[in-house]
Amino acid sequence: MKIEIEKFKNLNKDIRSFPLTVLGACLVLIIAAFFGYMMLLYGDMDKLGTQNDISEKFYNQPKEPDVAVKEDAGTTEAVETVPDDKTTQEVVAANEVVKILANEDRTVFEIWNRGVKAGEIEQDYPAQVSLWREVNGNIYLGVSYTGRGGYILFGGPDEVYKLETIKNSLSKVYGREDKNGYVSDISLDEERLITVKTPVSGALSIVVYDIASQSIQPYPVPARYSTAGEARFSHAGGKILYEAAVGDPSAEEYAMFMIDLSTGKQTQVGNPEIIR
Repeated sequence: MKIEIEKFKNLNKDIRSFPLTVLGACLVLIIAAFFGYMMLLYGDMDKLGTQNDISEKFYNQPKEPDVAVKEDAGTTEAVETVPDDKTTQEVVAANEVVKILANEDRTVFEIWNRGVKAGEIEQDYPAQVSLWREVNGNIYLGVSYTGRGGYILFGGPDEVYKLETIKNSLSKVYGREDKNGYVSDISLDEERLITVKTPVSGALSIVVYDIASQSIQPYPVPARYSTAGEARFSHAGGKILYEAAVGDPSAEEYAMFMIDLSTGKQTQVGNPEIIR
């Protein structure tokens, strides 16, 4: 009987100590999990810090003080005045850094790509040169003449130059001397442009300009409308969507049209929008 009692006493002691054992094990697991989480968190923060350093090096190019920065659709553009009376415009796009240096009267523009001069753009009259499009890694620069005024609803570059970033070569792909109006878009295969031929240079038309052959194919805008623009190629390049307007500031009317380039047929998209 005494032996049985002693066993019973030991059993109660084991039962009483069991919760403490479980509690101790849980504390050890919690502490281990906490330190493991802190190590993972520190590693992630270290990686994040490295990524931020790379982003800052890529986007935050060194600039002189008092630089006005403009950001638009992933493109960072800076304009500054340098001591030699030239204006420097820096464009960061697709890992390429392009600088546009203009003389004092803005008639000669030097184009630099990552510190190497690609060429020059010369104009007879003051102009503005800026980044227009980026297609397949190539950068297209638009030249716009200054001094225009009046009731202008649409617009685009008067001339277009292509900067081949790999070859670092600059070439002219479109000039206003062709009298086909301003440029509105370029196809994804870089073979065609859309230009808008204004009434000043003939009938109002949406024109497809072949860059290689310099041939044109006009599509007349409905006679009701005196101005047009915002013309864009479809992704596959088989259609064009554009806007047209009456040109009356007191009672303006906008309409949208689609051109099927395979047939030349135009259809109106939706109802006209009237603004009074």
